[in-house]
Amino acid sequence: MAALARQEPLLREFYSALKCRNLVKYSSLPPKKLPPKRKPGPLIYHNAQKLESKGYLRPLKAYSPPVDVEDKFRSILNEHAKDLSLESEIKDPLVGYRILEACFQNFEHGVPNSLLHTMKSAGDILQFYKTPVSDLTPMEHLKTKDLPPNLHIQLDPKRFDPDISADSAFGGISAFPQSPTFITDLKARKKFKPTPAQNWTKDWREKATGYIKW
Repeated sequence: MAALARQEPLLREFYSALKCRNLVKYSSLPPKKLPPKRKPGPLIYHNAQKLESKGYLRPLKAYSPPVDVEDKFRSILNEHAKDLSLESEIKDPLVGYRILEACFQNFEHGVPNSLLHTMKSAGDILQFYKTPVSDLTPMEHLKTKDLPPNLHIQLDPKRFDPDISADSAFGGISAFPQSPTFITDLKARKKFKPTPAQNWTKDWREKATGYIKW
């Protein structure tokens, strides 16, 4: 009996939790830890939503459709695809390429790569060239509208410029003379210019404050 008692714990370790009809055997070992469940990653339409929300930040070229846009487009169709109507689908990629190239030469406005898959028929191309494109951001659109008197929109930041008369009240010295300003954005460099660090000496301080003796 003592030998069987000693062997019973050893035999019990080899048993696993098996379900065989009405018989269930349990193991004395701790259960194995399952790997953590992976969180679902971003889907394709999530990336599309991010691009749509950031689309207004891209620099766009403004486009206003001409008055005779339909007449010009129909002349392009007669030149490259006479039998093609506005409702019919463009099945030949070469024909679609020639139409888009001719439209780009006439209207000076091209279809972006993100919208090429939507140009399935001649009517889609005509609708694209009839749609105006504005290069203003939503903030700039608000600036042009009639705002209430308690709301003001400042598009450009206030930057120190010693060449401007408003900033030369203290002899062209900024509040932070030893801190230069750098402009890293390529688009902002066209509007603003960097200012180098100024030498904070006694002459500069006398010029700024008007004191002769300290």
